[in-house]
Amino acid sequence: MLPLLIALLGSSTAQAGDGPWTLAPGDQSAYFGVGTFRYKAFAGESPGSGTLGEGVTAVGAVGVYSRGLAHGVEVEAVLPLERVRVNTPTDSLCTGAGRPRDFCATTSGVGDLSVVLKGRIVDELYLSPVTVAVAAGLRSGELYADDRDRLTTLGDGQTDLGGGVSVGRTDLIGPGWYRVGAWGWYWYRFPNAVEGDRKIPADEISYTLEATLSLHPRFGFGPAVQGFQRLDGRNLNQVEVGTPNAWSELKASQVQVGGKVGIYSPAGPTLAIAVLRTVYARNNPSDTLVLSIGLGWYFPDKGVEAPPAGMVTG
Repeated sequence: MLPLLIALLGSSTAQAGDGPWTLAPGDQSAYFGVGTFRYKAFAGESPGSGTLGEGVTAVGAVGVYSRGLAHGVEVEAVLPLERVRVNTPTDSLCTGAGRPRDFCATTSGVGDLSVVLKGRIVDELYLSPVTVAVAAGLRSGELYADDRDRLTTLGDGQTDLGGGVSVGRTDLIGPGWYRVGAWGWYWYRFPNAVEGDRKIPADEISYTLEATLSLHPRFGFGPAVQGFQRLDGRNLNQVEVGTPNAWSELKASQVQVGGKVGIYSPAGPTLAIAVLRTVYARNNPSDTLVLSIGLGWYFPDKGVEAPPAGMVTG
């Protein structure tokens, strides 16, 4: 039995609106990226508890648009397009008794749409050691909800409301600069089903931690960590695979660690490359490798000078 991988191809390691920093009023940014992930092993109550033939592969594209609405206030919208396939659809997991005919069918479409409103409440520019922002988010997978019983589903297929907080610091260092930022989110998940006092799926927490060091105006690099934890649910051996709520019933968690590289152009786009690898999983794929690459653009309000390459201002 194999649960759903929760991994955004356009992960926060590549998006334009990272951290607590916000765009100035009227400023805009856009990011377009492509990515892929693959996995073969999955973990139940202990890592490495099963394999799936030659694995599952996904490819996708993501667009991210951000705009400064007022001083310290920013809105961001994310549109992902994804395609997930099983590399060996003749595997016994796909053809076993009781499996739906389309259990391992290739799935393509729009993933989890999301909109986030972010407000900066503490600013380094006013003698604080860090910048802090709070955010409210809405995400929805209703467009693929009819396929959520598949192994190749694009997600859990329902709508969630979230609240988040971000803390970060950025400053000059020698001829370059550095930036460190972290996000923490709590997601209330509207239920697909309710059993007694348990709703399916349970609420989740998610988090990211990123750092970037730039010793040259055209180049930056740093580590990245991201993960999630579903707060309640069942183990793999307790769910009925092939039913609409099988994956969303799982008490799933995953932690990915990797790095990113940015190549900056003073008058053009930023190239962002990120690689992440799963280092811990429960009721989730345990060997996921994620690669994403994309371009980000900054569009200042008319008459306002653009910030130095790679820096974020508010």
